[in-house]
Amino acid sequence: MNLKKLREYKQRIDKNRASSGGFSDELKYVIQSGANVVRLVGDPQLCIRAWILGDDNKPSPYAFEQDGLWMSMLKDVLDYTMEKDSDGDWHRRYVLADTQPHILKMVRDEGWDTKERYLMNCIPRDNPMAHLKKHAVLLVQSEADIGIGPMAFTEFEKVAENYGDPETYDVVFKKEGSKLKTKYDCQMAVKSNEDYGAKVVEGPLNKEEAVYELYNLEEIVKPTSASTILKNFRDRIASIDEALQTNYVDEWEKLAQEEGGEESKEVEVETVRAPAKGRVRKKKEDEDPIKAAFPKNAKLLPCDACAKEFPSDMTSCPYCGAEYTLED
Repeated sequence: MNLKKLREYKQRIDKNRASSGGFSDELKYVIQSGANVVRLVGDPQLCIRAWILGDDNKPSPYAFEQDGLWMSMLKDVLDYTMEKDSDGDWHRRYVLADTQPHILKMVRDEGWDTKERYLMNCIPRDNPMAHLKKHAVLLVQSEADIGIGPMAFTEFEKVAENYGDPETYDVVFKKEGSKLKTKYDCQMAVKSNEDYGAKVVEGPLNKEEAVYELYNLEEIVKPTSASTILKNFRDRIASIDEALQTNYVDEWEKLAQEEGGEESKEVEVETVRAPAKGRVRKKKEDEDPIKAAFPKNAKLLPCDACAKEFPSDMTSCPYCGAEYTLED
């Protein structure tokens, strides 16, 4: 193993964790310029996420459902028409630009515009950490990211459509350019390629790689709860309702109640199934009818025969019939 490469990769991982936008526990493989040979494993997951300023004016990471309430609200605020300018070029004209510019500014300046990212487990062919930890890593397109964007994912989809299950062959991602001019390409990797062929592993996963641990992508992309959205954005959502004459606060509250109901059901099921611990009050049908007939303030003593307690002034045990004599 090349220890220098291992140290360099660990340093890169530490840097990733420091700038990962709230998702800091995953090992990542960043697509670099040039050829990146990987084996993709498991099913990809779509993540809609954003860093947004809340009512406390502090940015935090949030995740949303693709067709959920947040995206519907965002669509209403960012509604636009296409117009031609004096040079004949088409551009967007936002509906709120003239009537409610402060709402448009809030959404555009505070990070509400979400990003689509596709999360994928992969085994990079030049990544010693994956093999050392026996754990797949996340394929990402930048050090501060959690996955790859639509452009790179579309290129991957073309390969999967042409060659079938991507777990049975390596693919190579190529990146060119930077920032807005970045382009991605994805192809089935082949050993005959002079540039990267030495890294390619042909055929299905070997026995060791087949049991590598994968990240639970469904858990990572789990949408932020409605109660959290209300807690952090109630004032801002209320300003949208006022501007657009909508009822999003009410809709979020309804969704939060539904989520709370589901959580309560889960807790109730667990409570029923859980074994009783400590002191548990008896049900009425389980109460001792004999003991219930004893005088309220009677002094009780245990029976020598059955150990049941009964009043000290009784000459026979009401439980087992053992006889006693009263001493003066």
